[in-house]
Amino acid sequence: MVKIEKRSALILIFLLALALAIRFYPPMTNDFLVNFDSVYHARIGQMTADAGWVPSWDYAAGGRPQLYPPFYHLVLGYLSIASGIPVFEIIKYLLPLISALFILPAFYLARTFRDEETALWVAAFVALNPVVASQSYDSPQLFGFLLLPIIARLFLKGSYLVCGVLLGVSLLFNYFIAATIAVVLLAYGAVKYFSKDRNLITYGKAKMPLVYAGLSIAIGIGLASPWLFIAASRAGECLDVSTAVSSIAAAGMGNLLVMVPFVAIIGFVFLYMTKQSKDDYALFWKICVALGVVGFYASLAFPWLHSYDQILLAGFALPFLLPEMKLRESTNIAILILALVASVFAVAAISPSLSDGDLGAVYWIKGNVAKGDILANPEISASINTLTMSKSLRTEFDLFLECVPDSQRWTDMYGTLMTADKTEARAIIDKYGVDYVIVGDRDVWNYHFDTNKFTEMGYPIAFSSAGTKIYQVTPTP
Repeated sequence: MVKIEKRSALILIFLLALALAIRFYPPMTNDFLVNFDSVYHARIGQMTADAGWVPSWDYAAGGRPQLYPPFYHLVLGYLSIASGIPVFEIIKYLLPLISALFILPAFYLARTFRDEETALWVAAFVALNPVVASQSYDSPQLFGFLLLPIIARLFLKGSYLVCGVLLGVSLLFNYFIAATIAVVLLAYGAVKYFSKDRNLITYGKAKMPLVYAGLSIAIGIGLASPWLFIAASRAGECLDVSTAVSSIAAAGMGNLLVMVPFVAIIGFVFLYMTKQSKDDYALFWKICVALGVVGFYASLAFPWLHSYDQILLAGFALPFLLPEMKLRESTNIAILILALVASVFAVAAISPSLSDGDLGAVYWIKGNVAKGDILANPEISASINTLTMSKSLRTEFDLFLECVPDSQRWTDMYGTLMTADKTEARAIIDKYGVDYVIVGDRDVWNYHFDTNKFTEMGYPIAFSSAGTKIYQVTPTP
């Protein structure tokens, strides 16, 4: 391994400290989690810490198989066991830490295929990347992105065996990021296959990269196959993507539509301004940008493609392409300053996943309700499940929406919140024995639920704070 110059090492330490300072700001200034998915993962992680292994059954939504890949929850659970710190606290800082560490494999990859000075620019752009900074609180996809530069180096060097092993590790952290990396490898192989030099990878001895992409993917799937077999054998008990994900994703479509022109413009500018860079290193990251942009637009029609993950793929690749533009040093410094400002604003805008009123309602349920059925939006439902860790409380929705054990019940309950018909809503509530209904501002501005009807239905208000109300359901006369 080539030794890093002392100057470069000091710069990397500074960049790592800066990246950590930026990413740690939201969890350090908020008591509650700042991302919705982390609420779900905190619960499964705590169950892992309590049992010593990932649970096969999740008690949420009346009980359902736990099909999420095991590695993230094992990391959370074992870190909690080793440190004595609750998973709920560990999870606040783990993903921002992983995000900050991106700069190390990025530097390693860029130095391998370029030089140390270019690698430092890449590391700096990664550290101050506002796209990455704003998405540092989401889910285990970040572990896959941490491995992506290493996978890229191995693949471009022809080391498909180790590449496949790391792809399998990615798969056991998160299905989607593993599938994303696999598509990138296949797309790269296809582009090389149909190009004039289709039989060679520039920096390695491997031939026919499309074949090597297939071999790497096969190795990854093979290593993860025991878990995949277990998950697939039980998926039929609850998998209902069309029912759950589409309905919830549609509620946030307005935010995504705002991004439509910007994603296209940024993608076009980067691909156009790096057209002179035609080697495999540049090609790999241009493919990531192109797939991220195309995937983002496809996700508007197919929500299960996860729009923000597509943006993260494209955004993660941009720092590797910026030095390929051959801009002046003063221009690069100006870009870094703008990126720093954008990153600071991006993380400063991040707020807790629940409002004060919603969080107050969750704590009221925790302190006053030992058993019962609760109708609330996915964010509140998941928080009740995690903060109470109670199997005696049933919430109708949870954030892990791909696993819906009773799609008819899910559809009926969602309709209860959507409809303005009081008779219809009361009939469904009585049918399923709901004890409490929680509604707040999010239900109006994000989901467009009709919340006024519950007051008109005569249900007494058990809790009210900052726009959030808990209605106690009374029997129909």
